[in-house]
Amino acid sequence: MKETRGCLRGALDTAAVLRGFLLVWNVGGLGNALLIIAGYDYQSVAAKTTCAAGYTGLCFLTWSVLGVWGLHSDGPARTFAHHTLRFIALISGLVLTAWLWIDAVGANAPLSRTAIRVAAEAALYALVLAGVASALFPSRGRPSQMVRICAGVTLFGTLGPLAAIAQIPVFDVLPQTLRAAISVYAEQSVNYVAVAAFLLLARLRYTDTLVEQGLRVVSAIAAASLLWTAVHTAVPPGAALAVAVVTATAAVVLAAPFLNTALRRLTERIFQQPDFDAELNALTEAIRELPSKHEVFQRAEPLLQRAFPATQIRLLSFETFAHNSPDSRMVFEREPGSGAFSIDSFAADALVPVKENGHATYAVALARSKDQRGFLASEVAFLSGAAACISSRLQALAAERLRRQMIEAELRALRAQVNPHFLFNALNTIADLIVVDAAKAERMTERLSEVFRYVLTHSQETTITVRQEIDFVRRYLEIEEARFRERLQVAIDVAPEVQEMQVPALILQPIVENAIKHGLAPKLEGGSIVISAARRDSRLLLTVEDTGIGLARRATTQNSRGSLRSTGTGLANSMQRLRTLYGEEAKLIMESPDSRGCRVTIQIPESSACAR
Repeated sequence: MKETRGCLRGALDTAAVLRGFLLVWNVGGLGNALLIIAGYDYQSVAAKTTCAAGYTGLCFLTWSVLGVWGLHSDGPARTFAHHTLRFIALISGLVLTAWLWIDAVGANAPLSRTAIRVAAEAALYALVLAGVASALFPSRGRPSQMVRICAGVTLFGTLGPLAAIAQIPVFDVLPQTLRAAISVYAEQSVNYVAVAAFLLLARLRYTDTLVEQGLRVVSAIAAASLLWTAVHTAVPPGAALAVAVVTATAAVVLAAPFLNTALRRLTERIFQQPDFDAELNALTEAIRELPSKHEVFQRAEPLLQRAFPATQIRLLSFETFAHNSPDSRMVFEREPGSGAFSIDSFAADALVPVKENGHATYAVALARSKDQRGFLASEVAFLSGAAACISSRLQALAAERLRRQMIEAELRALRAQVNPHFLFNALNTIADLIVVDAAKAERMTERLSEVFRYVLTHSQETTITVRQEIDFVRRYLEIEEARFRERLQVAIDVAPEVQEMQVPALILQPIVENAIKHGLAPKLEGGSIVISAARRDSRLLLTVEDTGIGLARRATTQNSRGSLRSTGTGLANSMQRLRTLYGEEAKLIMESPDSRGCRVTIQIPESSACAR
């Protein structure tokens, strides 16, 4: 990773130097042109100074462009040749620059400014073409497509001065429009060489943006040339410049939105880019509900592969990456086919970090063939967005795991309160029966052991099926029926379609116990309990209804939502468990129909009951 980051820094430094010299060359030329237009004499100090500044950039542009082409020279002989070319470019740049500034301060330089410019451009084209030839004929293999494309752009730039020289013998007979076009082509030839170097330096990364900007520049040059030709022939010479500037400014302002849209669509067609927005939305939707990290990676890989069909893509664990990538949006890229990053025996040439809990512990690893180009700006944006999407899902899974652990801990604490409560009441019942009917007390003891065996079997489960919960309540009621005899009648009605739905374990027993203890026990004649489970309006309804003394005579208070809340520990625990598991989606409602008896209804959303 240190080697990679050093390479990236070196590429950025080379780009900055190249950009700096190109900027000096263009700004100096622009300043010199503006001074001449403003009426300054060509031999004035101001004009000489701006001219010298601009040509300084041109003199050292050769050295910086060769530095870019040197990245593609392989073998010791070609590397040595490139170093030699750069040394020659540096020496010639220093000599020509010294002559420029000697001329700028008014001393006698060996060459005139025009001769110095010709010498600087000649050195640029000759030395750069030599460097291009070295890259086009490597010692092994075939040059990559990007080298061939950039070599073609460079050659196109070097033909500009030759075209200008070729028109000299027939200058008078050429149409004025053609002469202007050749002049513009020759003047811009250096920029083509520099643009090719930028493309090569970027290894065709962000080529879509560069092509779009290049098409915009070419369009502007063509439009300006045509406009100048039209204005120059139709408007008096004194007013031609002003008319051209005003007209060009108005045209740019009016045409810019349409031109940008057209160029963007043209660029998309040139590179045959997929709809990355749609692909990113598809990835987001596909992993939104996946319950595990493994499934997220398993689902994300083929979707990423679909966006890059010619590239091998893996989602891999990479713990050491956490210390080297503070920005999860950054794409670490080496030359296609280099295999610079080796992770779990997978040789990749590009990595996109994926963060989990603030650390980039995973990476989208991409492996391309040597003939493939670098990433486009749209592809980098998609990869960064995909990594952010996966990171977001991993963060959500971590939050869900933490929430689930907290819920399980809270439920264990609540269940620890319920079990002793139930045991205390059951043992009291058995103690009473020992005196009255020892045989029945023995049968109740057996039922109690069955009940607690059932509790131990399901002690680690958060939810169980409705069928299992009803079976448990039925065993518990057998104990209570033995105690109350004919004073207790029990009816259970469970709809077949809800048998396998999930409910919190031991959710009904405290409610049934509360109905018997506070509703039926105070009545001398006893009463009945009806337990039912059904589905209604997309909800699972669990109902416990008794014919006891009613809520009016129980110690109850009414809450702010209109439901009645028991002061009993068991019932309060049931309400708390529902709130912990389902939040506000579940309800526990106590009511007294016709002021007689009590009905407790638990409502659980069907989606939650089926999902758990």
